Amino acid sequence: MNNIGLLFWIAVIIICVLLEIPTISLSTIWFAIGGAGGLACCLLGFDDTIQVLVFIAVSVILLLFTAPFLKRAMKVGEQKTNVDALIGKTGVALDWFNDFEPGSVKIDGKVWSSIAVPGEYIKEKEKVQIEAIEGVKLVVRKLPV
Repeated sequence: MNNIGLLFWIAVIIICVLLEIPTISLSTIWFAIGGAGGLACCLLGFDDTIQVLVFIAVSVILLLFTAPFLKRAMKVGEQKTNVDALIGKTGVALDWFNDFEPGSVKIDGKVWSSIAVPGEYIKEKEKVQIEAIEGVKLVVRKLPV
């Protein structure tokens, strides 16, 4: 067993874990696990070439086959904003507008630029529901009376 190799693999693992902690982006954690494979090979007495090949193979296999599934399951990289919480809420139209001409809607005491869903015409003081957000405009649908 090579002490330098042992220290190298421990350093790789520690560095990769430390890089992963603040981001939780699931990018360097796979290399930490690959480093554990390299460390295991070092402890078993395999030469440096085998250690590096195991490190690369384990890291790449995990990165390609496991990362996409975990990222979807954990929703890594998706950041919801406060604006997303508006979808489904109701408000009141402050003026006339449609899907071509923007208008304004008041929701929770705040005024938002809005457009109607295609084919709808919103009149002043009509109650509306937020269906989506396009850029900086709310897309709204009038509520049945």
